[in-house]
Amino acid sequence: MQEPKKFTGANGSTEVLLSKEGIIICRLVGSIDGQIATYAIDQTKRLTEKVQAQGKPTYLLIDVSGVTEQTSEARATTRRLGHFGIKEVAVLGKIKVVVLITQYLIRSAGIAKISKIFPNENKAKEWLLQPKNAKQTQDHPNNVAALVLMTICAIELIGWATQNKTLTEFTPQIAVMNPMVAVTFFALSIALFIFNRNSQKPSQKIKIFAGIIGAWLLIYSFCIWLRAGFGIDTGVDKLLFGDRLSSITLTAPRTAFNFALLSIVIFAVLDGPQRKWHQYVMYLAALIIFINSTLICLGYAYGFTLSEITGLAPMPLTTAVCFMISIYILRSLPRNPLPFFTRLIDISNKNWQSI
Repeated sequence: MQEPKKFTGANGSTEVLLSKEGIIICRLVGSIDGQIATYAIDQTKRLTEKVQAQGKPTYLLIDVSGVTEQTSEARATTRRLGHFGIKEVAVLGKIKVVVLITQYLIRSAGIAKISKIFPNENKAKEWLLQPKNAKQTQDHPNNVAALVLMTICAIELIGWATQNKTLTEFTPQIAVMNPMVAVTFFALSIALFIFNRNSQKPSQKIKIFAGIIGAWLLIYSFCIWLRAGFGIDTGVDKLLFGDRLSSITLTAPRTAFNFALLSIVIFAVLDGPQRKWHQYVMYLAALIIFINSTLICLGYAYGFTLSEITGLAPMPLTTAVCFMISIYILRSLPRNPLPFFTRLIDISNKNWQSI
């Protein structure tokens, strides 16, 4: 066990240490003001970086069982925890009011998904040190969703390459996904798979890769809008198998619209939204994509598409499904999701079959 670093303030104190099990333990006692909280956070960050430099996961135990009160400055300082890349956080507390405040701080720091509160230190340590595969995380379903997205796009591209209509059309009544749209979604699925596996502290290379995908979505959308609105054809969706494309297999304007919104969601996830308005923009974009894609699916189910009215290329069913899978993954990556939107999407995920 490393020698604890201790700091005493006016009416409270803190000590931070690295236990022999490799757990960072932060103990808080008495009235916690901004000065005490800043010291505790700085020492926690120092030890976190030390553990991560050794290639090990970072586990944090916060002992608030001796805390009597916290100032607003201390609560604001605690939000910095969300940026340290900590794997899991166990909170030790017995006083109900303090525990409630701590739960609020955990949510505002964006680490609610990786945190749990315990009344006993031994149980807290046991939870932190238990085998990784015994812990319930969202990694598995998100990774499966990314692989499904990858598979759909791969099937579409193989169909285009081999001119196999069974793989591209599935049925004659369904529009075909443009090959460049399939390539875009395939690249996006790789980015989502990698990012999801490293969502606690993604490397700069992962962020750059995801950022490139987000920028490409905006450029692609802009090019499609130029053609739909002004008749300027950049040929961006004709880069692959252009000689086989027809007006019906060009990228639909609604696909471009969804791509632009999807880029907003991606950049918001990369930025790690902390402000409420920032979160609302991100989740509104995700919600619009979800509604737009759901309407497309319902249109195919009931034999009606807007292309019959507008004369524009319709969004293929497989494209709409790919958008819904992408939103399913992205909605769980932010550290501090807005409960209203996540609850709404979760309800939709559970009841989509009845629709």
